[in-house]
Amino acid sequence: MKYILFKKIDHQMTLVDEMMETQFSKVHKIPYQSFMIYTYEEAFVSDLHVLFNDLASELLTDFFVYISPYVNETLLFKHVDTLNQLISEIPTMSKGIVDNKVILMHQLKHITPQLKTFILGKYVDQNYMLNTIQTYLESNQNMITASKELFIHRNTLMMRLEKFNDATGFDMKSFKDGFLMYHLFV
Repeated sequence: MKYILFKKIDHQMTLVDEMMETQFSKVHKIPYQSFMIYTYEEAFVSDLHVLFNDLASELLTDFFVYISPYVNETLLFKHVDTLNQLISEIPTMSKGIVDNKVILMHQLKHITPQLKTFILGKYVDQNYMLNTIQTYLESNQNMITASKELFIHRNTLMMRLEKFNDATGFDMKSFKDGFLMYHLFV
């Protein structure tokens, strides 16, 4: 399950509700502490950052919104609590559009086990996937070199990278995402 988290903007939440219902499939709204959580199955737009920037300019207000990667439904509130703790450690993180890439970028010098668990999600303890990612990055993001070093077929490597992207939101084929992830490992 993926979710969008808003810090409540009382006078404008009906507009946010309408936008969420039109841009996402099977939206469920969950109030939690000072947040409004919207779970969804898929987005009808390709770039959520652009969507929320447009919403901010339409509402003429700054707000905080977090775009999650895949999260196990049973761990939703734990994930939100960890998110709240992580963003409270970053003074400039009270407004804006945030995802795990933004959080990791701000925390590169202070990587903790809690941050690793938050970013890696279900892969935090899966050595085969972590080894795959690290080998791919240390092979200069070269599929052929990495697959030879891992003794797996190139298609298997591509499939693992896609699964990792789906679960974490980090595309290892992107230099920026690879840079951030590599710093999480070392």
